[in-house]
Amino acid sequence: MERPVVYPACAKATRETVFGLTSLPAALAPPARLLALIRDPWAIENRLHCGRDVVFHEDAGLSRFAHLPQVLAIFNNLVLSMLRVRGFDSPAAARCQFDACLSLALNFILCALS
Repeated sequence: MERPVVYPACAKATRETVFGLTSLPAALAPPARLLALIRDPWAIENRLHCGRDVVFHEDAGLSRFAHLPQVLAIFNNLVLSMLRVRGFDSPAAARCQFDACLSLALNFILCALS
């Protein structure tokens, strides 16, 4: 598989070829399935961790008090799940809406709790 690679620090773009091995027989390993097998584990990172890091700035948190980081992570997971259930495709866009209108955010919380 060939893929583009960008190095932001030096503004350099290039392409790299990646090879892989599988023990699957050819009949069970068409290119689309192999691609899915390679990319699926990243779905958690892209949907959950990225939302927590980018939207809630979880990695920048300096809280080290007892179990507070774990509690905040649970709360952030809950909020991201609630947003998805309520039809928000982008947690960042939802946060922008809620930042602009506190009553909308409060209404979202009350509806989620009922």
